[in-house]
Amino acid sequence: MIVRILGLLHPHRYVVYSVMIAALLGVVSSSIAPLVLGRGTDIIFNGVVGMQLPAGCRRTPRSCSYAQRVAISSPTWSPV
Repeated sequence: MIVRILGLLHPHRYVVYSVMIAALLGVVSSSIAPLVLGRGTDIIFNGVVGMQLPAGCRRTPRSCSYAQRVAISSPTWSPV
């Protein structure tokens, strides 16, 4: 049965090959896209959060002193 199907598709083998390649590229791109979007979101989020942190304080609040943590928890500006 498989041999018969392959025999019928033989005249269209280049179309079948191109469809298989397109399907493979679709699977690969749908697997990589969330990774790329996640990294981009992390970069943007860290940039926005980094602008709000006091000088000398890294991204994690535990790396800040008590005074810096108080400054983080009570913002002095309004985004509106």
